[in-house]
Amino acid sequence: MKKKLLFLLLSIFSFNLSASHFVGGEITWECNTDPLSPDYGKYTFFLTIYQDCDGIDFNGSYDITVHNHPSLSSINLPLVSTADISPTGVAGSVSCYNCDNQPFGQFGAIKQWSYVSAPITITGTPPVNGWHFTWGSCCRSGAIINIPNADSEDWTVRSVMYPYTDPSGNVFPNGNMCHDNSPIFKEEPKSILCTGYPFSYSHLAFDVELDSLSYSWAEPLDDNISYNAANPSASALSYSLPYTVNSPIPGNPTLNNENGEISFLSFTSGVFVTVVKVEAFKCGQLVAEVFRDVNVALLGCGTLPNGAQNLPPVISAPLGTQNWITNLNPSTGLPSYETTIMAGELVNFSVVATDNDINITGNLQELSLEVEGGQLDPAYALSSPATFTVQSSTPGNISGDFVWQSNCDHMQDYGCGRQGGAFTFNMKAYDDFCPANGIVIATITINVIPPKPDLRCLSVDSIGGVELSFVFPEGVVDTNIKYDIYHSKQFSGNYILLDSVYYPESNYFHINSNANTSQSFYYLLGTVSCGTGIGGGNDSLLFSDTLSTILMNSTAINMGVSADLNWNSMHDPLITSSSTDYFLHYINNDNVDIVFSIQPDTFSQFDGDNCDYIPSFYVEISDASGCTSKSSVTSLNLLDTISPQTVVIKDISVNNLGRSVVSWVSSIGTDYYIIYLEDANGAWITIDTVTLGTNSYEFVNSSALQEVEKFSVRAVDSCGNSRERSLDHNSIYLLNSSDVCDYSISLDWNDYINWENGVSHYKVFLLEIDQNNVSINTEIRISLETELLINNINSLSTYSVYINAYNDDSTFIAKSNLLNLNIAMPNRPLFNYLEYATVNLDNGLIEINCLVDNNAVIDHYDIYRTDEFDINGVGLNFSKIDEVSFTGNTNFIFNDNLINSNTTSYRYKVYPVDTCGVSLTPPPFNNPSNLGDISYAQTILLQVEKNIDYSGISSLASEYTNTLHFNEYEKWLGGVSKYELYRSINNEPFNLLPLYTWNRNTNSDEELHYIDIVTNDGKGNGKFCYYIKATEGNITPYGSVISGSHSNIACVSQTPVIYVPNTFTPNSDDHNEIFKPFTYFVSENGYSFSIYNKQGGKIFETNNPQKGWDGTFKNSQVQNDNYVYYLKYFNGDGYLTENTGIITLVR
Repeated sequence: MKKKLLFLLLSIFSFNLSASHFVGGEITWECNTDPLSPDYGKYTFFLTIYQDCDGIDFNGSYDITVHNHPSLSSINLPLVSTADISPTGVAGSVSCYNCDNQPFGQFGAIKQWSYVSAPITITGTPPVNGWHFTWGSCCRSGAIINIPNADSEDWTVRSVMYPYTDPSGNVFPNGNMCHDNSPIFKEEPKSILCTGYPFSYSHLAFDVELDSLSYSWAEPLDDNISYNAANPSASALSYSLPYTVNSPIPGNPTLNNENGEISFLSFTSGVFVTVVKVEAFKCGQLVAEVFRDVNVALLGCGTLPNGAQNLPPVISAPLGTQNWITNLNPSTGLPSYETTIMAGELVNFSVVATDNDINITGNLQELSLEVEGGQLDPAYALSSPATFTVQSSTPGNISGDFVWQSNCDHMQDYGCGRQGGAFTFNMKAYDDFCPANGIVIATITINVIPPKPDLRCLSVDSIGGVELSFVFPEGVVDTNIKYDIYHSKQFSGNYILLDSVYYPESNYFHINSNANTSQSFYYLLGTVSCGTGIGGGNDSLLFSDTLSTILMNSTAINMGVSADLNWNSMHDPLITSSSTDYFLHYINNDNVDIVFSIQPDTFSQFDGDNCDYIPSFYVEISDASGCTSKSSVTSLNLLDTISPQTVVIKDISVNNLGRSVVSWVSSIGTDYYIIYLEDANGAWITIDTVTLGTNSYEFVNSSALQEVEKFSVRAVDSCGNSRERSLDHNSIYLLNSSDVCDYSISLDWNDYINWENGVSHYKVFLLEIDQNNVSINTEIRISLETELLINNINSLSTYSVYINAYNDDSTFIAKSNLLNLNIAMPNRPLFNYLEYATVNLDNGLIEINCLVDNNAVIDHYDIYRTDEFDINGVGLNFSKIDEVSFTGNTNFIFNDNLINSNTTSYRYKVYPVDTCGVSLTPPPFNNPSNLGDISYAQTILLQVEKNIDYSGISSLASEYTNTLHFNEYEKWLGGVSKYELYRSINNEPFNLLPLYTWNRNTNSDEELHYIDIVTNDGKGNGKFCYYIKATEGNITPYGSVISGSHSNIACVSQTPVIYVPNTFTPNSDDHNEIFKPFTYFVSENGYSFSIYNKQGGKIFETNNPQKGWDGTFKNSQVQNDNYVYYLKYFNGDGYLTENTGIITLVR
């Protein structure tokens, strides 16, 4: 497939004719190493320049400048080819251009100029700072953002050749012969790219000698004339902040110094100068530097027909037989891939690229898929070039296969030790979007390692045969590897070839090795079919470690009762994949194989555990690969005069049958155990024997439910050897008593004895099953006390309880007997509910009604009251005011007459008191959700105030008002559904219809406040009375209280208003016939109106504010004259007021 350099049209940047046409470039060289060529030993130099097609064409040849050479100052490179490498595709918002149709003043078409020198001999050896090769011109683009005043700066491309000293001390190049090739770039530069999506790519440097390459950012240089080989940085151009040498472009760029991958995600447009340096190292020595100076233009590239941004194709991970590791770039999240193979392994993988973007034609985009790398180029490949072939291609989908047969040439050795080679490839997919193709590049690294054998385990069988186990390096799938197996009975040799095995065999068995009587030594030598010059006797990288079989030796010591064991290690030190611990095996007289020690040492001792027998011993040591090395087996005769260890009792526990169970730790060397019980006289009696393999004993005649039992155990071997009995341990005997008045259970138990370090703590396990058959488990930890009081026992529940004792680290646990308790205690009340508290409207006393549990055993009920509350409405300082005897009824009513309900709101609580004198706090309803609640009731206090100053409220400023407020009723289970306000005027009966209603269901936050405008009610005596009725909500388990709860009756007398005329005319014309004061809100209480003549005689008197004088006295008309009136009434403040005045009567 034609290789393309993908450049995007940068329509937003314009260049005048005088602007530079330089986009990028680099200088590299080749060394002719073909002895049959007439140009053998000569260099060929390459100058590659990338030009903006809108600029001035380059010349037909150029001289590159040579620095630090005594006689060579320049090398001529004629032009050999040019190529239009502009992007092609389907136009998007902007078309693609080439060098033939690029509009003047716009940048978007690119031409590659290739200059190649004739083969040239360069004599001598470079100095320490190398021969420098440079070429440059004028000028850089004025559109560059990251270099200040870039259009006034020049540019220079360069490379450096350094001397190399081989392990023998020879310095190259020398004489007239070239020595080394420079790295070359197999991926052309990405100089114009779109913003808005993550992008990764590599310049993909390749070195035919497999020199180690390292990538880094470098400085851009000014003109070539100013170049100073001793200090190239002297002509370096500075960057405009925030850009730097190591961050020359926006988008948080990263550069991988091993594979050269550059990654960034930019949303910033512009032209940016970048320089990438590649250093080549041979055997750790720097031998070459090449620099690629290239502009990178970033811009928004327009959109697809649907308005979306064009995105690059999605490329799959390699899919094949190798194990590929995915590395995600931290800056962009884009992947690169790496695998490791052995020389001679076939690399074969497929890759697929897809793209769902639709171009302007309405079709999926056409995709291209390429893999680039030096090993793909037959001109540079180190034998056996890799190939990449596109297998299928349809719009939006393309796939291909990569095939590479590796061999030993891919690990070339220059005398500094073969370490394998790292080969880097670019896996690249791009679409046909214009003005720039969307492109995605993933870096692939294939590490080639030597086919070194890896011998891991040697296992000796019973007759001296040896099984060898070896592994292949991780990631190897298919190779042509052969391993030769060598053997000797001496570490120093002679080693004899036993046999050969081929991949993937990983085991080999060597019979007649006699490894049961002496050590055998083995190593593997790897050979491959990938070439010559590898696998010789001096090639250490193809030899495995030399391992020895493990020979186990044993000697009887301590008068024949102990075995002294020792063995050799397989390798000194142990190979890195080996465990550090040996497993020591003992095969006893019953042919049972037991691991008796795990240790890093290669020696141990063992005490015999039978009377006279021949045990066997061997060791094993494992490897990380999964194989295990096994020693030879050794046997010897041992006696047994050693007693078993004294038994350690773990615990004495009481099982569910009420029997004591003795448990102990196995005692080494024991054949049976004797169980002892201490009798009532303190004597120890034998009750049973237990054979080996049993570590517990159940005493079938146990009396652990009635008393404490004490046991001891002795260990005895088959030879009759034994030591003292174990320390005696006792069972735990748990007792209880109950207190009906305290509703409590008292538990008592004995100490558990003779654990090492004693008892750490006890735990009480209590199971309660309540009347609803619900189980409640409780654990109570106790330090060292042996008694516990459990309170709040429920008479309707049943209980089970037992005790556990724990040693210092809780590895041993002893259990007591189990108590099942059904305690007959007086029933406690399940509920107690104050159904209501209300003010009696007839006498002002407070009545409370309490619903009680008449199934409970109760002596009386204490009544508590308070009228003190904190700022949150919580009642304070309750005091007992009375008590009510329990009658067996379901409720009782209590009337409180020691209160003033007109001035105070009272809160009441009722506490049942049982026959033990204990005050109880049952919930208001028998339900788990009500547990912890205490029922109480609080009365409603209604208060009224007349004629508050409402001058700030226009609608109320001139009105006579009565303002009322009251507190919430507390506390119904159903809550308050509504409050109703009732009113009486002029001592009339209360109106049956409420004056106002507060609906708490629909408006629970409405203020409990009301303004009664009474201006139009002045005809009466001015007395207004009110009360509140609260109604309970329906959601209550007892049903709503029908009568509700009433507040106090709050009354107020409005301020009276009186006007007295000064004249009246009782002449029967129906006008002004009666003389009386005009009254408003005047009460008849204390009212008196009298008329006196001039002589002081009283001629009229009334106590009715509505009655007046008709001008008569004793049914006879009086004469026209002036008369005196005398008026007496109570004012709005309640004080008696007297007024006197003159009235004129005219007929």
